[in-house]
Amino acid sequence: MRLKQETKPKNGLVKKSVEALALGADELDGEIESLLALSDTTSNTNGESRRSSTQGWQRLLPVIGLTVLVACVVFKEYIFEKELSPDMANNNKTDHTNNIILNHTTTTISSQEPAVAKESAAPIPIQLPITAPPTTVAPVAPPKTPAPSTAAPISTTSFFLLDNLSGLKEKKQNNLKFFLVAPPETTSQLVADPTRAANYYKNALNEESAEIWLHRSFARMTAFQANTPHDADVILVAGYLHLKNVNGKNADKDALEQIYEKHLIPDDDNSANSTQKASRMNKPHLLLFPTWNPGVAKNIGIPNIVNRLKKGGLQNLWSVGFERNPGWQGVPVKKILPIPYVVHPHDPLQELLEKAEHAKVSNSVFYAGDSRKHAEEWGGCSRTNQILPLQSAAKAQNLTNIDVRLVGRGNRLSQEEYNHRMLVSEYCLILCGDTPTSRSLTSSMVAGCIPIQVGNRLQGKCDPPCRAGWGWSVSGADNPHLPYTDVIPWDSFPEIGEQELIDRGPAVLEESVFQVFQQDRKNKIHSIMQETLSGWIYGWGDPVTSTEFGDAVEYIWNSFGAAIEKAQSGR
Repeated sequence: MRLKQETKPKNGLVKKSVEALALGADELDGEIESLLALSDTTSNTNGESRRSSTQGWQRLLPVIGLTVLVACVVFKEYIFEKELSPDMANNNKTDHTNNIILNHTTTTISSQEPAVAKESAAPIPIQLPITAPPTTVAPVAPPKTPAPSTAAPISTTSFFLLDNLSGLKEKKQNNLKFFLVAPPETTSQLVADPTRAANYYKNALNEESAEIWLHRSFARMTAFQANTPHDADVILVAGYLHLKNVNGKNADKDALEQIYEKHLIPDDDNSANSTQKASRMNKPHLLLFPTWNPGVAKNIGIPNIVNRLKKGGLQNLWSVGFERNPGWQGVPVKKILPIPYVVHPHDPLQELLEKAEHAKVSNSVFYAGDSRKHAEEWGGCSRTNQILPLQSAAKAQNLTNIDVRLVGRGNRLSQEEYNHRMLVSEYCLILCGDTPTSRSLTSSMVAGCIPIQVGNRLQGKCDPPCRAGWGWSVSGADNPHLPYTDVIPWDSFPEIGEQELIDRGPAVLEESVFQVFQQDRKNKIHSIMQETLSGWIYGWGDPVTSTEFGDAVEYIWNSFGAAIEKAQSGR
């Protein structure tokens, strides 16, 4: 009955439980020995012996109860430790050779809590060395079993802390089925020479590669694919329109329109019956070629494609977009699904998660960006008016926690330095530009730098000095430009007024951010950012041949399901 002492407890609580169980075993042995002794007298007809035996069993019952209770605690702790042990945790995380977690909900992160430097009376200068990230990306093969990682698994305490702090909305799985339409003329034929295609995307704006990341990522989601358009709930429409437009190859817009008309609008002669055709035509069709400028949209043929499809009878057209901009995507604002801008991370996902927990300089604020010379004319956005009060006060008062600047060709930060400054800063300003959106929101979410929305344009609103102008739309509060509103509670993140920042400079940061967002609130935001980090990444490396994919498309698919549900309910 004695518990062997070579049992090796894994933590203090288990050790105490083992000791208690051993003690219980000792007491149990003693009581059993007493009962055995009493049993020798059972042949004696003396009632006193029978009473002693009964009393012995009564003494034994509490000991048995205690022993069973402690055994349950040990068993529970053993199971919990086993679930969170490094060997088990490595089944849900990756190393340099396999850094993509296809199901982001199983991400295992470092055991450290989101580290934030202690607040002090005087601001701490941001004078840290700049460490450039690796220049190459390790290849990945998702089906392979990941090698054991040296990173510490998340501790029991951290697990419950993050679980309690998480402020994500309840995530609903999108169980709709899609049929993916990818005309060879605008997809596979364009990457027949992968080196040429890779060179194009390497030298193009980041956002142009979204079209190929989206197509290739959805093609991998076989669990949600229908075998025929008739069996699908949604039709997805792919196309590498930016790549196809190289050297003006989209100049023949009529030919481009005909390609999509042929693949998306059933021929009456080939349709089984009119009812089946009508059913297919009424299904939501989601266009997967986002762009970033109305002029570019016109050049690559998006308005022409949309107009031809509408004339052909497709009225339920949707599009992904970096913002709800009909001039970019050709469909109404309520039919545009906001998606993240494109970043090119060098580090594997596990390292990004660990870096996002990097110690931040308390109440430090970072911003670096172009002045956008047309922004004030087109929408009342003056980055100069917003940044100058902060710069002036920082210089006059020696506020070393404020690092904000407008840059141009002569003083632009390297990508490594920009990434590093985001990494060590606690907050990053998200300013308006020519339009409400920019890549800075995605960059800050990946770097673990809490975004401060300046103004409410990202929320679809337009309070002064914002004004409706050229090249973008005031989408309205029901149609924000922010991605993933179905899971991310954006109202938990800091926001300051655009005019307030212009008028009051650092004082508005102090009153509306530093004093309001104490450590518990910052921890909650960091937890949200950690849990959704993989959803801001499309992939690593060359979008034409890479096998390293992020979770952006999974998040986009779920957001689209929520948008369809909202549209059908009339909300």
